[in-house]
Amino acid sequence: MLWNRLWGVHGQKILIESKICLLSCEPAGVETVKNLILPGVGSITIVDHNQVQDRDLGNNFFVTEEDIGKNRCDAVTKWLLELNPDVRGEAVNENPAHLIDNNPEFFKKFDLIISNDLSENYIKKIGEICANWHISLIVLRSAGLIGSVRVYDAVHTIIEGKSDRDLDGYRIHSPFPELKEFADSIQLDKLDDFQHRHVPYFVLLIKFLDEWRSSHDGKIPQNFQEKQEFAARIKAKSRDWNEEENFQEAVKFAHKAFLNPSNLPANVEKVFSSDFLKKIDENSDSFWILADALKRFYEKHQLLPVRSIVPDMTSDTDNYLKLKKIYEKKAEEDRKEIQSLIQLSNHKITDEEIKTFCDNLFNLDYIAYRTISQEFDSPKELEVFETDCYKWHFALRAVSQFYDKYQRYPSEEGDVKGLLEILAGLQQKIEGLVAVEEENQQICQEMVRYGGSQIHTIAAFLGGVASQEAIKLLTHQFKPINHTYVYNGITSEAEVYEF
Repeated sequence: MLWNRLWGVHGQKILIESKICLLSCEPAGVETVKNLILPGVGSITIVDHNQVQDRDLGNNFFVTEEDIGKNRCDAVTKWLLELNPDVRGEAVNENPAHLIDNNPEFFKKFDLIISNDLSENYIKKIGEICANWHISLIVLRSAGLIGSVRVYDAVHTIIEGKSDRDLDGYRIHSPFPELKEFADSIQLDKLDDFQHRHVPYFVLLIKFLDEWRSSHDGKIPQNFQEKQEFAARIKAKSRDWNEEENFQEAVKFAHKAFLNPSNLPANVEKVFSSDFLKKIDENSDSFWILADALKRFYEKHQLLPVRSIVPDMTSDTDNYLKLKKIYEKKAEEDRKEIQSLIQLSNHKITDEEIKTFCDNLFNLDYIAYRTISQEFDSPKELEVFETDCYKWHFALRAVSQFYDKYQRYPSEEGDVKGLLEILAGLQQKIEGLVAVEEENQQICQEMVRYGGSQIHTIAAFLGGVASQEAIKLLTHQFKPINHTYVYNGITSEAEVYEF
């Protein structure tokens, strides 16, 4: 399946076990859930108290004319589940606001909650519920041509970042004994041309780095000029540069030979210095338990564990398999030591979890998100980028606060003044934000013109972004945004901000 190629069998297993809750059947939320049902999340629960109306037919593809007058959550759930019979679903015909106020325990069972155009008062309340119970949250807002996706997780840890930061972990700079013995066993001058063309570039780099050290007082190339000279030496050692792809790979990846494995990569240093690592207990996530064991391993050896994954390279089958076996054996030894260094034995961390963790050391990361309450009550200084999308974020918030105050969306010319006052009040709290009265007037007129209407094309776009971030949150693969994505459909511009 395509999904397995994207996030692997274990990632798919996480999705299959995930429980999602959607609050309100507005189109952006429905589109998000649709995109999660297709790859096969475990279950969806849709909470909505409204009935299907004519206006729903224009922006929600999961209701029909026959559904008019029926409970909207029942109709939407029915049509969504037809997309994937393996997904379980439940419709809850209740006002999300009443559920948040009167039965917060209801949300405890979910892995992810998607808040869809709730008023700001209830966005804050559901944010507090998610913060208390460590539930992931996505907040969707949409009005006319403007929309936003707010991502929240108490502390989101990332193991499989899927970046290309595989610069180390192979010990080419300082080969372990088995690797050094293998490299020394290959004598380049005694190989025929075919064999010479198929020596793995790992071996070439180890051998040529040894030669360099022997003529430079044991030092590796130190500056740009010496690194260029090292690459030139590799090229000169080839018998036919245009034909010997392994030598070309050695030059391309020569930087791997210069990386001292005793030096911590920035991402691992960030994890090691985190306050979360200093206060692990029996309730800690397995990420931090393993990070603690990894730190103990490093403090003992001044090295990180060897990776078991050997990249593709030009090589004959025999040498490649030997190299692969050497790394797998050493990686297994390191993993066993990591296991022995785990302090909290009541955590049942599997060998596969340890392997995934160690093979992705250069992708480890975490995001400590600001809560919804922190965003609303103690906003950060605004960092302005090239686009002005942040202005529409505050416009959406102003509309939400207008709804809290009047229980309706601004839709009449006389509403511009009231919306302007709310928008100005929001802007005054933001350090670094320079408000322009004329510009605010235009923004508020645009929001009033929308009258709370939602357009399916914008909803579908937001649903694509939100579902992508939802999968990152659930699988702990790739790196989710931090923390609000704002889309301006007027100019087709978007930006991510941490408010």
